[in-house]
This record gives sequence, structure tokens and C-alpha cells, in this order.
Amino acid sequence: MAAVGGLGGLVDKNLVRREAGSTAAPRFRMLATIREFLRERLTERGEGVEAFRAHAAHMLGVAEEAGPALLGGEQSDWLERLDAELPNLRAALDWAVEHGETGLGLRLAGALWKFWEVHGHIGEGRARLAALLSLPGAGPAARAAGLQAAGHLAFLQADYSDARVWLEEGLELRRKMEDGPGVAAALNGLGLIATFESDYDAAWSVLQEAVAANRAAGAGGGEATNLNNRGRVAYYRGVLPTARALQTESARLRESLGDDWGLSLSRADLADVALAEGAVDEAEALLGESLGHFVELGSQWGVAYSLEGMAGAAVARGMPSRAVRLIATAAALRSALGETANAVRQRGLTRVLEDARRQIGGGRFDAAWEAGEASTVEDSIAYLPAESVEEPVVLPTTEPARDDGPLSPREREVAALVARGFTNRQIATELVISERTADAHVAKILSKLGFGSRAQVAAWVVGQKR
Repeated sequence: MAAVGGLGGLVDKNLVRREAGSTAAPRFRMLATIREFLRERLTERGEGVEAFRAHAAHMLGVAEEAGPALLGGEQSDWLERLDAELPNLRAALDWAVEHGETGLGLRLAGALWKFWEVHGHIGEGRARLAALLSLPGAGPAARAAGLQAAGHLAFLQADYSDARVWLEEGLELRRKMEDGPGVAAALNGLGLIATFESDYDAAWSVLQEAVAANRAAGAGGGEATNLNNRGRVAYYRGVLPTARALQTESARLRESLGDDWGLSLSRADLADVALAEGAVDEAEALLGESLGHFVELGSQWGVAYSLEGMAGAAVARGMPSRAVRLIATAAALRSALGETANAVRQRGLTRVLEDARRQIGGGRFDAAWEAGEASTVEDSIAYLPAESVEEPVVLPTTEPARDDGPLSPREREVAALVARGFTNRQIATELVISERTADAHVAKILSKLGFGSRAQVAAWVVGQKR
């Protein structure tokens, strides 16, 4: 209670400020000048090291609690919390490097691998892990965690050379530790590298070993990942029934675990299979669901991945300009993230672009590409449907439709912002309304549409543009 009273006093004196809104609990921040003053006083009194060690240990606890939750039903809440804690996480990592706390730093950065990926901090995460891995002093468990995370992020950046080196060292450590899920995670990464280097026989075998290791450990999330990746191998080989079966099972497992991010990926991959089978309506429905969830989770990588899938559907619909535009938007998102599509996927996208240029000519191609590069995610969602095969290349309007549908004009505005991934607090700021009013609008939208999640609202917004 004394701490609470002291905090209240600091707030009254404007030395500490409560942030507007909150995640799971109220948050306070200190003025930079006050923080620096206190840092100097702690250092002068010889208490700085212990204070910052305690801070770093606390952030490690937060990250390690978040790690498993980011693969399950609480991932959305934890992503939001980690976003709010990002300055603290960075400060803890900086302190670990500066003071030779390599083990703590590797455990912290390694636990954040999913956050680095989903919220688009791939380059930062990899750089921090690489710096820590170059330092001595970490035990085998901490080093293995760092190697796994660094290898995964390097893989996302299509740097298969560094990724393989880190993952192979990590695999050796995990085997010595008899860590089944850790072995499976390293094998999964190596299987992905083999997949995207078109060594499908090796990928198939390595990923099956990963499935077996995860099943033996009862690690359903890891098994779902392995199954989905085996499905990609089958898809690239053209064995579509096997690909469909594997990715359907992966989606079932991920849905049972509450892993919205993984479920969205499985659905996007299953959409590729549906397109290859000629089931365009099914593919578009799957991609709409994936896109809505990725937007809600704030996963720019996932948005780019879904838009690339939508480009494939546009090709199937005979809409080359739309396909070009969607690929350009996805490319801009990937560039901002500092990562690229894997080599196999990029070859497919290149073929689409080459065919589109032949069909519509250089002028319309360039116009579509420029429009796509300049598009926001909301622009892209609004542009997805088109009535005509010969669709014009124009900047889309994001003005909410004002028809006699179930939502009022204001509710349509709110729904459009939900589709862009805005929180209720952000909606309130955007529309200059109170957060309570934003809460009421979102609750009413869910009630009117009979939905249980914001992702369903996002998918509905996409569907209303058709």
C-alpha cells in the first residue's frame, strides 16, 4: 500500500503520468528528465547495477511468461502487452549486452521470437540475437534458445546460410540436452530451409522427424506447425490431396489450441491448395478469414502473405491489374519489415507479374504497381473485390458504404477501423469520441452481426465490398 500511495503522490506532482487507456492493468510512465536524474542518483549510491539487474530479471519473467501464450488463445492480449513493454524490453536487452549478462539476454530475446516475427521487428530481433550470440558466458539452454530464435528470424529474411549455421548448432545442443520440443523446433527450421531450396525429399524426411519428436513430447502446437509445413512440401510437389489433408489437420489442431496466428497461416496455405484445385470461392473465403485475423493481430507479415494469396485468386478471376496491385502492396509491407518472400513463393509471384505485364501492357502494369505500393492495408482490403474483369486501376475509396445494411454509417466507420486492426482506444482517438463510446459501438456491431470476434468483423468488411 505504501508503494501505491507513493505512486499516487508522484502522479499528483506530475513526476509520473498514467497512460491513457490500458491493457490488462494501469500503466505509468516517467518523464525522461526524471528518469535520467534517478539513474544518476542510483549510480552515485552504488545501487544502479542491482536496480537494473532487477528490472532486466522482471522483463525476462514477462517475456518467458508470454512465450507459450503467444502460441495459444491469449496471443492477442500478450502481443498488445509486449508492444506496450517494448521500451522496457529494449532497455533490459541493452543492459544485458553492456554488462555481459549473455545468458539473461539470450533467454529474453529468444523468448520474444514470436513477437519479433508477428509485429514486424524481424531485423531488430535478429540483430540483437546475433550480438548476444557473439558474446561468451551463456549456458547451453540459453544459447540453444537464442540460436533457435536467430535461425528462425534469419530464415524469414531468406538468409538460409546464417539460418542453417545457427539451427544446426542449436540442434546439436538440443540433442545433448534431450530436449524433444527443442529438437523438433530446430528440425522444423532446417526442413523449411530445405523446402525453399527445393530439396523436397530432405524437407519431407526432416519434417516427419520433427512431427515424431513433438508427438512424443505432447507438443501439439509444434506438431501443428510441422504438419502445415509438410503440407507445403506436398503442395510444391503437386500432391494436392496430401497437402489438403495435412493442412486441414494443422488448422484443426491450431484452432483447438486457440492459435489464431497459426490458424490464419494454415488457412492461407490451404487456400493455395484450393486455388490449384480450381476452388476459387473456397480460396477467397479462406484468405478473407486469414486476412481479418492477421489484421487484428497486427501481423504485417501475415497481411502481406494473405494479399499475395489474394493475388493468386485475382489471376484465377482474370483480373491481372488487381493481382499486380496486391503483390505490390505485399512487397511494400515486406520491404518495411526487412524480409522477403521465400524463393519458391517469389518465383510464383514473378510468373504472375510477367503474365500480367503481357496481358495489360507496360503502362497499366506500372500504374497498378504504383497504386499498390502507395496503398494502405485498408486501401487494399477495400480494393479486393471488383465487378469487372477489365477493372480500372484507380485509387480506392475508403469511405464506408452507406446502404441499407445492418450497420449505421457511424458503425460502418468503426467496423472499417476494426478491419484495420485498431483497438477501441485507437478508434476513439481516430473518431474523436470517448473510449467508452467506442466500446459501445464495437459491442453493438458484434451483436448486430451475430459475431463473437473482431476478426469476423474484419472478414465481414471485406465481404461487404464484393
